[in-house]
Amino acid sequence: MNRSNIVYIGGIFFFVGLLFLLISWHFTYPISMPDFDDIIFSQFHPMIWPGILFSLMGLFVTGYFTTRKSVRVICASLFPIVLYAYVFYFSYVPTSDSGGVKAMFEVFHHTGINSAVESYFHYPIFFTLNEMTSQLLGLTASGLAALFFALFGILIACYLYLFIFKITEHGIYHIAFLAVPIYFIAIFTYLNYQWVPQTLALILFLLLLLFFDQKKTAYKFLSILIFTVLVFTHLFIPAIYLLFLGIYAIKKKEFRNSFLLMGCLYSTVLIYYTTFFLPIIIDAFTQTIYGFGEEYTINISRSFMEPQGFVNQLISLTNRVRIPLTWVVLSTGFLILFVKRKINFPAIALGVTGGVYFGIGMFYSILGTRALQILFIPLVLGIGFFMSKWKKPTLLFVAIIVMLSIFGPIRSSYDDHLYQVSEEEYACNFLAHTMPVEQPAKLAIGGINAGYFLKKFTFMHMYEKDDLQVWVLVPRNEEFYMYFNDSLEEDEYVLYNPNLGKELVSYGLERDDVQSFSNGILKHNKIYQCQKTIVIAGT
Repeated sequence: MNRSNIVYIGGIFFFVGLLFLLISWHFTYPISMPDFDDIIFSQFHPMIWPGILFSLMGLFVTGYFTTRKSVRVICASLFPIVLYAYVFYFSYVPTSDSGGVKAMFEVFHHTGINSAVESYFHYPIFFTLNEMTSQLLGLTASGLAALFFALFGILIACYLYLFIFKITEHGIYHIAFLAVPIYFIAIFTYLNYQWVPQTLALILFLLLLLFFDQKKTAYKFLSILIFTVLVFTHLFIPAIYLLFLGIYAIKKKEFRNSFLLMGCLYSTVLIYYTTFFLPIIIDAFTQTIYGFGEEYTINISRSFMEPQGFVNQLISLTNRVRIPLTWVVLSTGFLILFVKRKINFPAIALGVTGGVYFGIGMFYSILGTRALQILFIPLVLGIGFFMSKWKKPTLLFVAIIVMLSIFGPIRSSYDDHLYQVSEEEYACNFLAHTMPVEQPAKLAIGGINAGYFLKKFTFMHMYEKDDLQVWVLVPRNEEFYMYFNDSLEEDEYVLYNPNLGKELVSYGLERDDVQSFSNGILKHNKIYQCQKTIVIAGT
């Protein structure tokens, strides 16, 4: 069978899968909040899973066998959107930071660039982009989240493909194309792919990688411009790029001026911010420091928690095998190519940068596993070694990994709690108006809603009191269980619903214990209820 026929077959697979996805979305959207004992997985129309699988295989076959670069880029760019298609079945994109970012969007709409309200507004590019898009297109936060989630995924995949193509010897297209699905599959749960400033910063970082070694004046000017935008988007990612460029400039002396110029620009902005906001920055670093390697051990230990039910156990077991196997294969191939000196210096510099980032993440949870999104960019080149030696077996291995990748979204959505529904927003806004500011108060709340509540509470009371003494306790905090397991006192509150119950289970509590916890708090004073979300106050 010739290549063109295979490409057509791949296209048919993709569009059949897309049709399945549209049908399942029609019968499913939006995913509602189930009862505590019901799983999220059962709410998806079953056609979503063959839809994702057929679409992924269609993109893989079409992109690999086509001879047209434009088609290859399109297939690579669509891969993350299909892999994460399940998130579009919720009324609001379910990600770990969804609540906090949604609140910041709503606050920014009223305050603009006012870092006294929200320290993150020190870096206003992301929020300004949201506000401009909202005004032009008339989109709500939910619409913006869906739009930019899709756009961010396309850009990450596109820039990743172009960069790998650029640094691969002789521009071997299939290595660059294979790198994209492997990258997203290998770090599915560790890529900070969300509607957040850091994801936009990652896009700008990858865009800078496309221009970092250009000698033409126009490209140098463009790099400085992109880096300037990056500096006003995020605190850490510009430093990571500077580290990469500094390592690269050790060997390529002609790029030292660019490194110095960008370093001065970043230092100037950083000095300005630290002059006015140093206590806030120190406090943030103090609160996020962990014991050595604790961020990584927590993620590993949680991945080995014994799930409930045979199906969930089978899904988890598959993920425990395919993801480490992919990491081992890529790392082995990269190491062999490195020993044989077949890895280009930009990839080595980026690998060292990712390693440093990973090391810092040993201490700071705010970085933590996000280092993998940098470290894995050069590691995906390891597939090139196996392609050069055993092309057909390697291609079969990648195809199997692509097919098994369906277990990533299945596991992620099986009993998810990383989403926010309208009733939780209403409860958070009620609390933001109700909780006292005159004296300290404590609130037990789910992680998704904690960020939303805190930012809205601070905004609503910004002119009333300088020091708002509210302790927000989430399930990750041991005090959560200490204060609210048995009794509630005055100025102690709980925002409870099935979502919080599912989150407690994800941290290792038995379902019977969570049920006892929910029964216990329901005996206290109920001051608000919206559908399944209730607010309990101590007496």
